[in-house]
Amino acid sequence: MKKLSLLLSLLIGFLYQNSFAQTCNVEVSASSLDILCGDSLVLSAIGDGVVAFRNNFNCGAVQCPQGDPADPNSNVGQWSNSSTAQFNNPCTPAHPSGTPHIWFNQNSPNPRQLATESIDLSTGGQIFFDMRFADPDENGNASPCENPDAADEGVHLQYSIDNGATWNELNYYSPAGGNDPTRTAWTNYQWPIPPAAQTPNTRIRWVQLGNTGTPGNYLDHWGLDNCEIIINPPGVQYTWSHTGITLPSGDTPKFTPTETATYTCTFKFGANTCSDQVTVNVRKLDVTASVDPLVICPGDSAQLNVVAEQILPPQFCGLSQTGCRGNTGVADIGLGNVNNTNYYLFGTPPTTGGGGISIGGCTNGEGNYVSQGRSQFIIQANEVPAFFPGGQIYYMRLNALSAFDIAGMTISISCTSKDEFSSSAQGQFQGGLDEVFSRKAYSFTTGWNQIEFDQAWDWDGVSNILVQICYTGE
Repeated sequence: MKKLSLLLSLLIGFLYQNSFAQTCNVEVSASSLDILCGDSLVLSAIGDGVVAFRNNFNCGAVQCPQGDPADPNSNVGQWSNSSTAQFNNPCTPAHPSGTPHIWFNQNSPNPRQLATESIDLSTGGQIFFDMRFADPDENGNASPCENPDAADEGVHLQYSIDNGATWNELNYYSPAGGNDPTRTAWTNYQWPIPPAAQTPNTRIRWVQLGNTGTPGNYLDHWGLDNCEIIINPPGVQYTWSHTGITLPSGDTPKFTPTETATYTCTFKFGANTCSDQVTVNVRKLDVTASVDPLVICPGDSAQLNVVAEQILPPQFCGLSQTGCRGNTGVADIGLGNVNNTNYYLFGTPPTTGGGGISIGGCTNGEGNYVSQGRSQFIIQANEVPAFFPGGQIYYMRLNALSAFDIAGMTISISCTSKDEFSSSAQGQFQGGLDEVFSRKAYSFTTGWNQIEFDQAWDWDGVSNILVQICYTGE
């Protein structure tokens, strides 16, 4: 596989395989289903559990009356705190259940949070919830349905083991550009309870730390429903086939498989036993060796040649699923469309040096769309050198005309069927990009600046590439 360090680059994800049968109440997952030889893997399993917390907001309030844990419609446990919210389903589409959910609206200041009371999570388990960000294509993108779009306007899932004095990150759900079809639709999420959070006194919270706006008009709205925490009952046993070791939790330590294999986890609770499995494909190197000539006399020389090739996962556009294997190539691209008169800065035709407070210091800013710290530009597939037929992009280089500082910069990438933007209207902005460089301060020096991505991004070798740079101030 070739790895290209272009004017841009890539990121990684986490795949789940839900493959339990109706006769088996255990579910397994893998950190990746298709890896390269030498990559690491983590397996997880969750079986029948005990409801430690559940809230569905069906009573139209943050805290509903508690009921029987065996009743899937009842509430279990208490919230320790909650921000101001509404429960009358103000934004379409409504939750598929048609029942009330909590919605953080224009009256919900920063930070917006919903935190459980302290719960005994010492046996481990899983966190489940439904979440949706406001959809910019619905309800006019106005309060109370204005969408999160900046990289820091997403929702954190966190835990605390000191009664909320300090919080630790479990996962961050980025807006992914503000128009991601998963984020803007009601989606069910799950997350395992890690060993560090498995204590008798653990709190879980959902919190948005980066929402903006002013009193009465706070922006970046989102909602939750069906928050549930399922823990392992005392005495349960998980046994993975590749180790034969029985543990009270279904999570495996990180390991490095060398062969494609199917991993089976057997779950036992009292007299009940069931199992589930997951197959992980390991792509190995194909090594061939040759010598020329095959026969030599004493004192003569021979040349040895070794070639190693690897069949890589199918190319696609998105966050990288594997580590890189292969050569690195460097090429300056994205410059061929600079003078295309269909590309404009907002309110400004293309000019030398681009535009905008910070990005205007970059010559590649020409031809971009810039609006309040947001810039997008398209690199056409035919601009990419022929030596790179597709693969990983892992950094970008920007040529600054002078030195300057950016307080916070985010870079996102996606594939696009567009060859160019048809106008300078803000409606031309594309959504659903993959964030490859998370928000952080950056200091540009005069000349070329190499910006290493936090995670790599895969290009399919066919589509045009859309790059977005978001930034705040100098």
